[in-house]
Amino acid sequence: MTHPSHRLFPAAATPGAPLLWPLASEAAPSFGEAEVHVWSIELDTPAAQGFHTLSAEERIRASRFMSSLDRNRFLRRRAALRALLSRYLGVTPRDIAYRVNEFGKPALVERQAREGLSFNTSHSDGVAVIAVGRSMRLGIDVERLKPLAEADSIAAHYFARNEAAAFAALDASHRVEGFYNAWTRKEAVVKALGGGLSIPLDTFEVSLRPGEPARILHSTFDRQLGEKLRLSHLEFGSGYVGALAAGPVAYTLRQGIYTQ
Repeated sequence: MTHPSHRLFPAAATPGAPLLWPLASEAAPSFGEAEVHVWSIELDTPAAQGFHTLSAEERIRASRFMSSLDRNRFLRRRAALRALLSRYLGVTPRDIAYRVNEFGKPALVERQAREGLSFNTSHSDGVAVIAVGRSMRLGIDVERLKPLAEADSIAAHYFARNEAAAFAALDASHRVEGFYNAWTRKEAVVKALGGGLSIPLDTFEVSLRPGEPARILHSTFDRQLGEKLRLSHLEFGSGYVGALAAGPVAYTLRQGIYTQ
């Protein structure tokens, strides 16, 4: 079984100064009380390994990508997901098996889900992220910060009224970050709930102003949503922003860098 090289650091630490994972390479990662681990993976690396652990279905999906860059990114993130989950479960990466719900949210098959492990993933350009927890709802999203010509129309059509107003009020220098703060937080919530597009994005509000804590402010479809899920703002190196939604209990967030 191939063990990934990895580093884990507290959310308060800077990505440039990570702490070594405090376990021997042979030991499985362990969770503290109500802890969520968020791993980031660089996808554009020539040292990518573990492709032999992928399933036949994953290989077929990879072969359908017209771009070699997109194909290699897909292979890299799927191999990393298998390697990380295998460490938590104590099985080989090849033995990891998934199922999806009716809205496409992936989860471990029942025999592996008995361990209580939950996970969620996201990717944008050259970065993928994986959130892992136990017996928790998890949703994660990451986006590259880049100007989007359709930002105003997207906010008008998909944001709640107060969110759209808050976005429109931002200074020009804060609009890109504010837009992606809102988008990643809303996506993380929808993914944590597992309802996909059945949950309209304008039925709940999140904070979006840069520097403001990530929070669920209001929900019309579930007035207890802010108690069931808690949001965390995430940053992954230069130019990427993300969000984690997890619950129902309060959690400690630890971020790590996967480097195999």
